[in-house]
Amino acid sequence: MRRFLGLLFVLLIAFVFVGCTTKEQIKLEIKEEDKAIEIAVGESKTVTVEVTEGYQLEWSSKSNDIATVANGTITGVSEGTTEVVVKVKDKDVSATISVTVVKPNPTEVVITGDTTVIVGSAIKLSATVQPSAADQTITWESSDETIATVDSQGNVTGLKPGQVTITAKSVLENVKKSVTIEVVRPQPTKVTITGDTKVIIGSSINLQATVEPDIAEQTITWESSDPTIASVNQEGKVTGLSVGKVTITAKSVSENVKATIEIEVVLPDPTNVTIIGPNETRVGEQIQLKAVIAPALANQQVIWSVDNESLATIDENGKLTALAKGQVKVIARSKVKEEVFAEYTITIILVEPTSITISGSNEIYLGQVQTVQYTATVLPAGVSQSVIWSVDNESIATIDENGLLTPLAVGTVKIIARSAVKEEVYAEYTLVIKEFLPTGISITGKSKVLIGLTEQYVATVLPEGISQNVIWSVDNETLATINANGVLTPLAEGTIVITVTSALLNTVQATIEVQIVDSPEAVKLLEIAQGYTAYFPGGDVVAFIENHGFSGYTLEFGDKQLLFYGEKAFISLRAMQQGEGILPWQAVQPHTEGPVPFSNGGVKKSGVVGPVSNDLNGGTGVIYYNGNDSKVIVDSKHLYGYQGNAWGHGSYGVILVNNEGTIVTNFAGATLEAGVEIEIPSGYYLITMYQAERQVLAGIGVTDNQVRRNYSFALNPNFEVGKTIKITYHNQE
Repeated sequence: MRRFLGLLFVLLIAFVFVGCTTKEQIKLEIKEEDKAIEIAVGESKTVTVEVTEGYQLEWSSKSNDIATVANGTITGVSEGTTEVVVKVKDKDVSATISVTVVKPNPTEVVITGDTTVIVGSAIKLSATVQPSAADQTITWESSDETIATVDSQGNVTGLKPGQVTITAKSVLENVKKSVTIEVVRPQPTKVTITGDTKVIIGSSINLQATVEPDIAEQTITWESSDPTIASVNQEGKVTGLSVGKVTITAKSVSENVKATIEIEVVLPDPTNVTIIGPNETRVGEQIQLKAVIAPALANQQVIWSVDNESLATIDENGKLTALAKGQVKVIARSKVKEEVFAEYTITIILVEPTSITISGSNEIYLGQVQTVQYTATVLPAGVSQSVIWSVDNESIATIDENGLLTPLAVGTVKIIARSAVKEEVYAEYTLVIKEFLPTGISITGKSKVLIGLTEQYVATVLPEGISQNVIWSVDNETLATINANGVLTPLAEGTIVITVTSALLNTVQATIEVQIVDSPEAVKLLEIAQGYTAYFPGGDVVAFIENHGFSGYTLEFGDKQLLFYGEKAFISLRAMQQGEGILPWQAVQPHTEGPVPFSNGGVKKSGVVGPVSNDLNGGTGVIYYNGNDSKVIVDSKHLYGYQGNAWGHGSYGVILVNNEGTIVTNFAGATLEAGVEIEIPSGYYLITMYQAERQVLAGIGVTDNQVRRNYSFALNPNFEVGKTIKITYHNQE
């Protein structure tokens, strides 16, 4: 027990000692300059407080609306006075700081608003002081109040064009902002042109242009719509250059605000007329007079007249015709100013004619010529050459005032030329008009034609210039017919005679003997693969062959031939077109070699079924047949057949295989002496030509049973299919 009381006493003594020591040792001191501070709104200040080590401080503001505090940093919130308390945590030890919050000083002035103002109007400028809590009081000033003024609200009024500096000052003189304002004139709204609307060539007039409103920019740009008629300078001076009308435009500084005026450039008024020309002439003669008007730029047109039209007449161009002996006064009067004129006296003398000679044909053929010109020469030289033409029988011929005769009927007519100044002086001329008859006829056209193909025959009736009307006929219309235009239509094999007879004289005839032979349906040759040459009627080239490595072969079609020459071959199946139509074959794979359509024409019936490979390597072709005709003739012997086999292979000929791979027909290994009719349905087919020796009839072959060439083409479904042409190849040698 005694030990416990002793321990308790020790603890009590320790506690009293510690407590007394803490109260006496806590130190909380604020620097003298921080006991009362002044800060601006938004500004912060950190105060320094000394406190005994090991103790924490607590901060608080008596009015957070005026100032806030955190860890000794005091921030101004709004104007006013408050106290900030600093206290030792968990101890009754504290101190206060007096805080006064004031507005911040201005640091910058910002001006917003337009920088251009029109004379007589105003714009509004706005100024703000930074920071926003600073005093926003602004004082406005203008650098030149003769150009623009500014009121206390920032309203700037333009007074005259120019530049002015507007300044916004804060409560601190050195914190301000300036902006340059451009005072401009208002945009033009209207342009008016005044001045004359006519100007004489070579002279000038002055135009004036005004711009509205008056205070707008008055600058004007002048333009002429045609400077060759009138020019205009930039002062509005218009100079006339040639007769006509021109539009003068006055443009303001705003391109769309302008005015126009039409100016007419005219000739100067005539002041004088002078007549130039002979002053003497003979009865029946014509002389040319000329009028010259001064000034030279004036209108030179005059009105001609004579004072006595029984002596002479004058036309509008000043050509005077003397009618009788005497003196005549010629007047030339200005057309634009009739009071300006001139008179000119001409003496007309009389020289009488003594004889007349007529020149021209004395014999013509009716129908060969339409008109005949005759001329009359009046003697002596220098006498009036004017004559009056006539004929004694106008049922046979007529003649006009210029001596141009028109024959009307067969017969004899007398032509009379009588002096216009002395009617008893005349000449007569006898003309014989004969009938114009044909003397012969020639026929051009073929002597051998094909059934199914029309042929044009042409008849030429002689002599030149006579009527070409003829009558066509044939001696056997069961073999052929011919129409009125000479187009022959062969109907059956045989020989006919075509007769052509002149419609003017049926005794004038010509004949031609024509052989008619049977033929497949007429076609136009298809364009064959790359490198072939083909001709059709007219000789136009449609395809070309080159470098196929063979020569000396001929393809026969009737009397036509396909000739092959070393490096080039020319297909000359001419005269095989019957009208216009469409091609029987169309490309399936145009990029491959093989028959492809050509664009400038077509045929009426089907062509050869299958590709044509004119080399020694043979080939394969794909064809499409649309089934419009169930029979397709493949002449395998002559189109695809071969002679013998130099390499010991026995297969040759043609195989047709459909899309499913089924063999439709097989000519391989067979020797066929004639064409074979094959029944095939619509679809795509593969034609394969197998090897043969090099001495081939068709010029087609392969080696080692390998396909060397592929062709893709199809029968055009719009094509009207008929029978297939059989083409026979044979060795030309």
